[in-house]
Amino acid sequence: MNSKTQSTTPRQNYAGRLEARRAGLAIRKRRHIILGSLRVLVFFTGVAMTVAAFTGRMFSPWWLLVPVASFWWLGQRLELAEGERTRFSRAVTYYERALARLDQHWTGTGETGECFLEDHHRHLYASDLDLFG
Repeated sequence: MNSKTQSTTPRQNYAGRLEARRAGLAIRKRRHIILGSLRVLVFFTGVAMTVAAFTGRMFSPWWLLVPVASFWWLGQRLELAEGERTRFSRAVTYYERALARLDQHWTGTGETGECFLEDHHRHLYASDLDLFG
């Protein structure tokens, strides 16, 4: 780094990263919606082509491989987009919690451990030790 570079506070650093992650999340959400819409469009196009190929004999049924392959490819891209969207969503949550922690607004927002007290997941000594209480 350059010695003339201004140093930033942790709050400024986290706020900048949060805004970058929010912008990235918005892009990923739009991409997810577009891919999902395209996949639905390809599905209905495939249905229309199937009807046209078998009832009207307008073209060879081998052409149905195009919408099938497109539907599969879009499904793969949609799965990747979901993973990216989830990753950015987690990053946004992380930086929001980090800023809350810096502002001293983090008390009471963590995990309470109640999932260990459910009957089907209950640990034998959870209530005796009161680890989360």
